[in-house]
Amino acid sequence: MPPTQTEARHYPALDGLRGMAAMMIVWHHFLQLVPAHGRILSLLNVWLEFTWIGVDLFFVLSGFLITGILADAKGKKHFFRTFYGRRVLRIFPLYYATLIVVLILLPLAGVRTGVPEESHFAFWTYTSNFYFATHGWYANYLSHLWTLAIEEQYYFIWPLVIFLVRDLEKLRKGLPWIVLLVLLLRIVLYQCGYSSIWLSLVTLTHCDGLLLGGYLALAVRSPSPTALRALDPNKLLAILLLLGAVFLADLSGLLPAWEAIAEVAYLRAVITLTLLAIVFVWIIRAATTLESGWTYTFFSQPSFRWLGQYSYALYLLHVPLAFLILRSFDLSQLSPSMTMLAEGGLLVLYVSAVIGCAYLSWHLFEKHFLKLKRYLPY
Repeated sequence: MPPTQTEARHYPALDGLRGMAAMMIVWHHFLQLVPAHGRILSLLNVWLEFTWIGVDLFFVLSGFLITGILADAKGKKHFFRTFYGRRVLRIFPLYYATLIVVLILLPLAGVRTGVPEESHFAFWTYTSNFYFATHGWYANYLSHLWTLAIEEQYYFIWPLVIFLVRDLEKLRKGLPWIVLLVLLLRIVLYQCGYSSIWLSLVTLTHCDGLLLGGYLALAVRSPSPTALRALDPNKLLAILLLLGAVFLADLSGLLPAWEAIAEVAYLRAVITLTLLAIVFVWIIRAATTLESGWTYTFFSQPSFRWLGQYSYALYLLHVPLAFLILRSFDLSQLSPSMTMLAEGGLLVLYVSAVIGCAYLSWHLFEKHFLKLKRYLPY
């Protein structure tokens, strides 16, 4: 049975989904930042370049979970204080600790982080996505934080929407139309010359996942017997959409020449994010309501759930660690066989360091702030 407003529940499979999303992004940035590619990694880079979509899986998960929390808390005392207090305890401590280390301590130690001084304000204020949209995106110790900027802007606006809307059922019915408007906005802006990277960085043009995740949360809580019917797709349609979304997401790796075709570049820029959001909504729907299905069983595995507990630290710390570890080695002088061996060693070292640091972050730092949530109960 789906949860109602009076019986909120924990979804074990979503912990596993978070863990998988985090490791997809860790793998993606390993492939981006490892100093050289042997034959095996070059092949993997072609076929697994799409792993950046873990970011959009996080967006759909956030839309689903946050909208559910807000919908259940609507009409109760201290609506904003409780929500924002709990969000601050979960997000701010490790985020700002990371900024202090990267923006202050590492430069004092003589480490070049590649973070421009004029961008510091954007990171402190969760507006780095707008900074990169206007100045151009490139990899540095904090370049991955644009996604957290989008989420924080969503946290700033969405509670007010839920609070002001009298009838959440009307909001649910309107959300697919809002997503359609977002898609149309991307089409117009792309036609006006805005790049696909710009469209990915700006919250208003990259909110498909957050909105459709919110739709699922409201559909689960809807009194209408037909609310969830649209989320039970034909299996063939689901497979085709999944393949289409992954193909467009991995196009630069699989068929780089195709990106020069204007029509293909157009499709990739405007519909990929919407397709991914739809596919992830279907996956989350299956993982949270079909407890006898393979989706629920697969993502409820203890190893995935264990990683999911540390997913926030995995995401925050993996890029700084990639620069510190992967860029500390020069593999250019090695033979091809030794390059592959060295890259395998770097992968083990890097993943171990990321998981180890995330584990320590949770037990030595994060969970002590989370204990304060008891003063902010829903």
